[in-house]
Amino acid sequence: MRGDNMREVPSSVVHQLLRFYATFVAAGSPIEVPFIPPIVREMVATGLLDLTCDRTVSITVFDKIAEIAIESLFCRCFQKYLMIKGANIPSLKEVLQAHKDWEIVNMQDQFAKSTISDSSPRQSTEIGREKEKQKSKNSSSMNLWDKMKGMGKKDKIKLKHTRDCMVEVLQNPKYYAMFSQFVKETHCEENLVCFESFLKLESRSRQRPDNMIPLSLERFLDTNVEDEDKDTPIPVVLAPLYMFFDQMFVKPESPFEVNVTHTLRKSIDVQLRNIKNSMIPISIFDPVIDHVLELLYVNSFLLFIKSRADE
Repeated sequence: MRGDNMREVPSSVVHQLLRFYATFVAAGSPIEVPFIPPIVREMVATGLLDLTCDRTVSITVFDKIAEIAIESLFCRCFQKYLMIKGANIPSLKEVLQAHKDWEIVNMQDQFAKSTISDSSPRQSTEIGREKEKQKSKNSSSMNLWDKMKGMGKKDKIKLKHTRDCMVEVLQNPKYYAMFSQFVKETHCEENLVCFESFLKLESRSRQRPDNMIPLSLERFLDTNVEDEDKDTPIPVVLAPLYMFFDQMFVKPESPFEVNVTHTLRKSIDVQLRNIKNSMIPISIFDPVIDHVLELLYVNSFLLFIKSRADE
């Protein structure tokens, strides 16, 4: 029997919920809400796992994130604003007492349970330091695509239809921009967008030195490359990101649906439907990106080479 807070949602809402997690909750996300404790992030990620099975989710799944965002606004932004205006800085308790009708009236007690109840400026500073440390740990995954493109230093590349040349183009900012524009003009953008998104997902699940190209590109150059971590289970906090990748590129009629076989699509769907109860490997989407890179190589990159044959 479904709990009072559980709701079945349409596919469009599933997509929006996963996008919200990928944008605001996941560590290193584009607009990450500051000071999310690991236990809260894992709790939210776990609460989203049923979306792959029966599209159910608790209506309170993101409540703790909202509370943390409000706490951060009060402790950092609002206090700084009052200081600039020369106004007195009230305590969080005073604010809550003045607004007893707010739904967040019990927020202070809830934060105490999640180890972040002390809203003093000193505590905020300490949390800020921990946040900077975490940002440093995530910097390689957050900037991987920029770093990879920066590995190609040549001003001039002799374009030819080889795998080495395509990898070189993907790493060179100037030539990548030209290739990206060409792909858009030939209406094959989904493959390149899929590749970029996969790189970010791959960087979160596989730690590699900055001077090494991504494992997906290594496999593209050499199909015999070994992956010792391929059977490593997807961590809970990354599971919604894998689910979101599926929503964006693999599911039928997804926004950037790529051209993979029905058998592969079905296999991924069956695995993800049981993501809450089984150990799904981080390599689940490797066959997808391998196929996408092949499509880019035999179609888009070949046409790109021909279009610039006179250069």
